[in-house]
Amino acid sequence: MPDAILIEIDTTAAGLNTLADLKSRGATRHTVLIAVLADENATMASEALDPGADAVCMGGFYVEEVQLHLDNQIARKARMDQMRASLKRGLAESWVDPLTGLHNRRYAMQAMDQMARQPSQTGHGFVVMLADLDHFKTINDRFGHVSGDQVLTEAAKRMKRTVSAAGFVARIGGEEFMIGLPNSSQAGAMDLAKTLRDCISKTPFSLPDTAAPVPVTISIGLTAPNPPLPLGDPEERLLKSADTALYAAKKAGRNQVRIRQCSA
Repeated sequence: MPDAILIEIDTTAAGLNTLADLKSRGATRHTVLIAVLADENATMASEALDPGADAVCMGGFYVEEVQLHLDNQIARKARMDQMRASLKRGLAESWVDPLTGLHNRRYAMQAMDQMARQPSQTGHGFVVMLADLDHFKTINDRFGHVSGDQVLTEAAKRMKRTVSAAGFVARIGGEEFMIGLPNSSQAGAMDLAKTLRDCISKTPFSLPDTAAPVPVTISIGLTAPNPPLPLGDPEERLLKSADTALYAAKKAGRNQVRIRQCSA
């Protein structure tokens, strides 16, 4: 879209209607709109400013005056565009884990709360998983934190690719991840959890300065309630239930998947 549009305003409504239409459209909402009036008509100038003209030139088209308005308004638009872009980046980054590029804990908690409070669209309910890389401290101690970060990043890529559009994957701390699946059956979630386990364990991780790829496994606990949950703090109950299932998976020997029902 152009940075600026000049619109001729006369006694008909066509110019004003065009101005209002451009200002209402998403594509041209931030485009500079300059109204050009044939006469020194203050009433018409006011009517042009009301639907969103950024500047008004009265008394016909004069190149110097129009150029002055264009220079000033386009410079202002550039500053506003930069501010909007900076704000959008800041908002996006506040939901993202900087190491893995996954969603972060803040996003995961809000997404989980939303799933818990909305009625299911399919009758299946939803699923929350907690996944934890097994013996991750050993990887850090043996190969160093740089290699540990590479394992986290690669694990994140594999899990995100596996879950795809079925839900979200978030890193909620250290080597722990949360997976949320809206409108998912327990059977389908268990199958996906096993696929997640296998996508980590069946292909060892290649690390720098290691002669052979390093095997990594993951334990997963999941809970599958039926929304909407009662008022209160459903996040706490969901996390406790999924964490209990994760602990059971660890206790069973790791590289396991376990499920636990969430109490109402």
